[in-house]
Amino acid sequence: MRLVIYTGKGGTGKTVSSCATAINLADKNYKTILISSDPAHTLSDALSINIGNELSDVLSNLMAIEIDPIFEMQKNYDSFLSYIASTFYGKGVSRTMAYEMGMLPGMTQLLSLLRIEHVLTRSDCDVAVVDMPASGEALRFLHFPKLAGSMGRKLVGIGGLLGGLARLFQPLSGYSGQLGSFLNQEADIMKRLENLGSIMSNQSITSLRLVTNTDVFSLKNAKRALMSASLFGINVDVVLINKVDKTRYETKKISENIPLEFYPVPCRIAELRKTELQGIQMLRDHALEIFNDSDPSNVFFRERYTL
Repeated sequence: MRLVIYTGKGGTGKTVSSCATAINLADKNYKTILISSDPAHTLSDALSINIGNELSDVLSNLMAIEIDPIFEMQKNYDSFLSYIASTFYGKGVSRTMAYEMGMLPGMTQLLSLLRIEHVLTRSDCDVAVVDMPASGEALRFLHFPKLAGSMGRKLVGIGGLLGGLARLFQPLSGYSGQLGSFLNQEADIMKRLENLGSIMSNQSITSLRLVTNTDVFSLKNAKRALMSASLFGINVDVVLINKVDKTRYETKKISENIPLEFYPVPCRIAELRKTELQGIQMLRDHALEIFNDSDPSNVFFRERYTL
């Protein structure tokens, strides 16, 4: 199995690039799953197909899903959410607001990770392509399974940490049974996060691909992301320089010099389109521009990036 993750500054084109890659893989007869963990969820817009929080058929070898952390919480971890929400509700907060406040910081990322792990381990796909949030958040997001697994072995585990927080609320709430139900899931959560961490740190399985434009802000963001990925032990095998306007001499010259800034990580270039990339055929053409005759499932770079 291969896991290919796209991330980049908002607006650089990471979603259409992840969609294009998935379509190209499906065309090459790989059983492919396209996963969006970006809260913006624009897979449906890019593919022109309605995608929800369950796997949907896109092509004969391609399925897609947009992960909804709220749905995941309500479906699989409602006891914990209800426990925290009941505390706020008991203090006069409206029921709707109480449930919103019950989503503790970091919970949306945790639930998205657990859903990704579920899809990866319970499907027979050859390649999974993941559209991640903007670079800075994504890298913390990707490092979390490894960190959580280490904490689970050496300290008290994520369930213990959340349980300790939840116990602070226990004197204010009469729902101690709901807390116990959540804490009983601790071992399973830690095992799944550790499993995902081992997948993401395996360079033969996982590749992170950074998407940037030619503007200074996008380039600096991608450069920081590359250094952070190297620090976290996540393999970056391609930098995609997207939306290059080759009709402008200045932009063309900049795009020619950018690969030197990311050397030795290979760079690929995609030109700026006159219209928005939308629909299967336009995305298919975008993939051909990026990869030419190469197989997107290849690992294009394995060495550790150093300054």
